[in-house]
Amino acid sequence: MANELSAPVLIAIILVTIAAHVATLLLSRRFNPLFVLAAIFFLLSPLSAAPMVSITNAAKYARVYVTVVMVLIGLFRPGGSRFGIASYALLAYTSLYICAASWSYSPFFALVYKSFFGFSILAGLLMAHGTPNREDLLRGLRFAVVTMGLVGLLLFVVFLSNPQASLQMGRMATGGINANRIGGTAAPVLVLCCYLFLYDKSRMWKALGCFVALLMALIIVYSGSRSAAGSAVIGAGVLALPLLKRPIVLALFALGAIGFGVLAVNYIETEAVSRLTDTTDVLSRLIESRTRMWKHASEAFEDSPLLGQGFVESRRVAFFNLHSLYLQVLAETGVIGALIFAASLVIMMFRALRSYLIVRIHRPLTGLASLMIAIILSTLATGMAESNLLAGTMPQTLLFGFAVGMVDRLPALSMQEHRQTARRLILRQLCMPARFRPKPT
Repeated sequence: MANELSAPVLIAIILVTIAAHVATLLLSRRFNPLFVLAAIFFLLSPLSAAPMVSITNAAKYARVYVTVVMVLIGLFRPGGSRFGIASYALLAYTSLYICAASWSYSPFFALVYKSFFGFSILAGLLMAHGTPNREDLLRGLRFAVVTMGLVGLLLFVVFLSNPQASLQMGRMATGGINANRIGGTAAPVLVLCCYLFLYDKSRMWKALGCFVALLMALIIVYSGSRSAAGSAVIGAGVLALPLLKRPIVLALFALGAIGFGVLAVNYIETEAVSRLTDTTDVLSRLIESRTRMWKHASEAFEDSPLLGQGFVESRRVAFFNLHSLYLQVLAETGVIGALIFAASLVIMMFRALRSYLIVRIHRPLTGLASLMIAIILSTLATGMAESNLLAGTMPQTLLFGFAVGMVDRLPALSMQEHRQTARRLILRQLCMPARFRPKPT
């Protein structure tokens, strides 16, 4: 790569790299460094998939570097909590998925590619278990939302400045980024924004979460990605379920979402919108567009049903995305891998339910528990038509690992909240004049 760059460009890259490291160190004084690096990952992810951008290759290497640094910091940073059963269950299948590269047709290339998935999952888990308290977590989520909001705003402004050059088959493809990838990146960010809008106590952050959520919704609509739209709807719906006890807030949230959908359908005229609104034949079109990939996955599974192919590749078919998470699991790791994957999902969901029941007495933690469940369920639901989770190069993988890690971490945060509440009550009673103190029984 260095041979292809001129001296001024190489010097500029070095200077930008140094500046990025200094900025990361400065930001880490205020925010958890793992969340700062995660925000940089979110920034680099779309750039590394933009063939029309000159720094695409540099962004790919930078994204890998950031992920490795996240893992190293997470492993050696003091104060992190131990992994729980859900985290170990996810790591069990992740380890098998990476080891499957050894019996594939291209072991070295498969190992390199699958390692992206492993590092992203591990980085997400460490990000969750490296969260010392709820305040640190909230600051990190806010920082990530601001970063992705700026990235989304930049992509959308570039798109609006020259929409014809940014369209592929009537769908938003700024910088040559695949439309499904754009939508798939925006969907989990929209869920994070909905969390800030619904559960953050600060009005400023509620307003910012609402603005970025609307921006991400517009990006999903213009991308025409049906899986991204489904992921966003499922995630936001699960996130809003605890608001059943507050029907007015829930009704306003639902009316706002419906109003946005009506405006988008009536005032945005692109082929992307017709993909999302043509409900007469959506299912058949979805199956038709995936049939070739699913057939290839079935053939790969039939060739090696017990252990799978290890790594599915073909000159005619995109090896990294068979457009079905579950078929790709079968094709690459066989029946054994599918059973381990299913067992890990069952463990994760039972652990998520248990964590929710533990923390539901604390409204802020209830919102966090709902956010984690929303990320997991929306990812698994859209996995029927996409396998982006296994790519390791998109925010979904990092956020999925983070959500699973937080499922294990939330009960400890709940206990921490209990102690802090008890401590505040004791201090309040000690500072209270003696005549107003409650009499012991």
